[in-house]
Amino acid sequence: MHEPRGVVVGGGTMGRPAAAARAVGVVAATWLLLTGLFLLPVPLIPESWGPVVHSPATVGLWLLSLPVAPVLGCVALRRWIARPVTPQALTAGEYRARGLG
Repeated sequence: MHEPRGVVVGGGTMGRPAAAARAVGVVAATWLLLTGLFLLPVPLIPESWGPVVHSPATVGLWLLSLPVAPVLGCVALRRWIARPVTPQALTAGEYRARGLG
């Protein structure tokens, strides 16, 4: 029987799902950060300042930032998002030990 020598496991097939998962993670983290920053001042400011801090202009800018900020985050992290999953080279013994052959 033929024994594999330096088989590569992991790689090409996981590139796109991994990149999609990273992009979804960047978008979710950005939305959580924006929501946290928007709600953070509520318990810290006097009640009379509430209408000033959360004025219609502030809410409008926050709503505008929700679709724009994740795009900027994905552009800034595009190299990390597109980085391929590092393949792992296995020796013949490791290949057999994992039950792959």
